[in-house]
Amino acid sequence: MTLEEKKATLDGKTIKFGDKEYKLYYKLRAFMFWEQLMSKPFSVETLTDTYVLFYSFLLASNKPFDVTFEQFMDMLDENHSAVREFNEWFRQQTELQAQIANPEKSASKKKAHTQGK
Repeated sequence: MTLEEKKATLDGKTIKFGDKEYKLYYKLRAFMFWEQLMSKPFSVETLTDTYVLFYSFLLASNKPFDVTFEQFMDMLDENHSAVREFNEWFRQQTELQAQIANPEKSASKKKAHTQGK
């Protein structure tokens, strides 16, 4: 996938819980929500950290988002694949953000990888 194709994924991801759809956008605000909720600097180390990160992205991406954390956990109980979908989306977005921030490094890394074949 080219960098341009990856940039197109910045349009967001839709996650469905029951009959409701929610968007996920990679926003700085989500990390701020996470730090406020967790009362510590951002670092995902536990399952709880991951769930709060998912919740934080939903808070940042959907206005209004009138779902309590307890209700969110109930939603996850009904949609077991949602966390896996979120983790994959978040990994892709993190990689994309790194490539956008430093395209020269990404290009040299790709060149070195293809030369080794």
